[in-house]
Amino acid sequence: KSAGTTFSSTVNAATIAISDSKVSTAITFSDNVTATTGLTVAAGTAAYNVVFNGSSNTIAGATTFNNTGTVTLGNGSDTIAFTGGVVATAPSSINLNGTVTAAGTGVITLGDANTGISVGGNSTVGGTSTGQITLGAATLADGVTLTVGAGAATPITLGTVNGSSGTPNLTINTTGTVSVGAVGSTIGTLTVTQSGGTTFNSTVSAATITLSNSTASANITFSGNVTATTGLSAAAGTAAYNVIFNGSSNTIAGATTFSNTGTVTFGNGGDTIAFTGGVTATAPSSKIINGTITAAGTGVINLGTSAVTISGDSTVGGTSTGAITLGAATLADNVTLTVGAGAVTPITLSTVTGTTGGLSSNLTLNTAGAVSASTIGTDIGTVTVTQSGGTTFSSTVDAATITLTATTGSITFNGAVTATTLNTATSGYNVAINAGGTITNAATFSNTGTVTFGDANTDSLTFSGGVTATAPSQVNIAGTVQSTNGTISLGDSNTPIVITANTVISGNTSGDITLGGTVNGAFTLDVNTTGTTTFSGIIGAGTALTSLTTNTGGTVAINTTAITTTGAQIFNENVTLGADVTLTSNSSGNITFGGTIESTTSARALTVNTSGTTTFSGTVGATSPYLA
Repeated sequence: KSAGTTFSSTVNAATIAISDSKVSTAITFSDNVTATTGLTVAAGTAAYNVVFNGSSNTIAGATTFNNTGTVTLGNGSDTIAFTGGVVATAPSSINLNGTVTAAGTGVITLGDANTGISVGGNSTVGGTSTGQITLGAATLADGVTLTVGAGAATPITLGTVNGSSGTPNLTINTTGTVSVGAVGSTIGTLTVTQSGGTTFNSTVSAATITLSNSTASANITFSGNVTATTGLSAAAGTAAYNVIFNGSSNTIAGATTFSNTGTVTFGNGGDTIAFTGGVTATAPSSKIINGTITAAGTGVINLGTSAVTISGDSTVGGTSTGAITLGAATLADNVTLTVGAGAVTPITLSTVTGTTGGLSSNLTLNTAGAVSASTIGTDIGTVTVTQSGGTTFSSTVDAATITLTATTGSITFNGAVTATTLNTATSGYNVAINAGGTITNAATFSNTGTVTFGDANTDSLTFSGGVTATAPSQVNIAGTVQSTNGTISLGDSNTPIVITANTVISGNTSGDITLGGTVNGAFTLDVNTTGTTTFSGIIGAGTALTSLTTNTGGTVAINTTAITTTGAQIFNENVTLGADVTLTSNSSGNITFGGTIESTTSARALTVNTSGTTTFSGTVGATSPYLA
């Protein structure tokens, strides 16, 4: 029934037994303590305190503090080795200021839901033991560092860790697994090293978060919101560990670099991770995105060239004008990936593919900056390009629907395009389909910039349901443009047509074809349909065609006043004249009419100028009321 006991010098004994001291009295060991067999601390009938202030203490056996007062372990750089482990859950609180260790498989349990820990100086909890370390809620004094674990394979469970003031630090150092409650309230640096897997089960708030040297395939998981006011770094380490963010709202300042070579997971459904200074994740073997990743200012989002899995609706981009780089992305069934958030952000994409066999997925490109993308395809539903400052697809694009809207600059497809539906909104952008492809439904180009179909005579572009391009400022054609019995209507009085390589326009077989604007270009033009071919604009006035040929079986309505070629003009079907017209071959090309020639309801003059051969194979003016 001690009223307070102080051992002012060293204590050496086989066994030390403490019991039944008075309320609020302290049993204090001011110097080193050695107990070769063990230490027992009984509950007694009063809440007494036990204090260890010696610099080097060794207590054998498994020690349990049953007193309900306080326990103080060290008063500054002291070491207390509980070789068989230590349990202190009965005390009202624990004061820690030094190092507490265990050996073998000894456990260290300090505090619980009812027993908090005050860390008053730099302290370490852990040793060579592989036994469990459990700490209750810990409050760290200003500027101190609490290190839990000493690099052994020690499983660790921590309660909440907070700072009382200033910027204390927390380091977790174990090759075992770790479970942590909330971390925050003025924590300076949070460090996780050599982890065999660490899960933060609640919010984490610190100035700096440092991850390093965790074991291969181990996960460092943030289940709650993360706030890093200075920054976060994930070092390469010696093994491929993984980093996972599952909190709903996360803010990480500074430019963040993930150098770990395992995976990085950004979100698990509707989550937002704001890397205010940008983020670089080129080292990880793969990235998983299920949420929103943003940057601000000029921060870049560089996710490298390695694989990216989009497991839920996700957005990559924010207010930043820094570049976005995304590697080969695979979209899960029925998800939408949006890259860019409308800022002037340059974007570079590798391949984007869906998942075969399920519901289609979607891709939206939303930036006022320039976009460079590679192959798009495999179970993609809709590709949307909006607010683009210029978009280039360097390879094939395969989607059910392609929608182009609210865009400036040029949208260029340098690979074959395959789509069921192509939609173009009214705006002053250019569209170029340079490598052919197939559009199933009827397509109307409403953009008021230029439209380009092909850039070589080997290109072949099929609009199965037909195509209309009368709104653009100019239509450029090279190669083959064809429909499957659908109407082809290109150009009007405000939309000239330029032939940039030898060209075939085909209705395959009966689709009507109308060239409504002027036509120029020093190349051959073949127009083939068993329907009606209509020429409404002057042909060859600026740059003469090499030749002009129409096939048999349909009719040709010449509603223009002049057609000029350097070579032949061959009309293999019946011709009707809707205007006085002069046909000219500048280089002695033959001009041939394979069918009849008639006029419409007014008298029409037909003038043929060539030093080559002019051939009329059918009747001329037999049924027309007027043919001048």
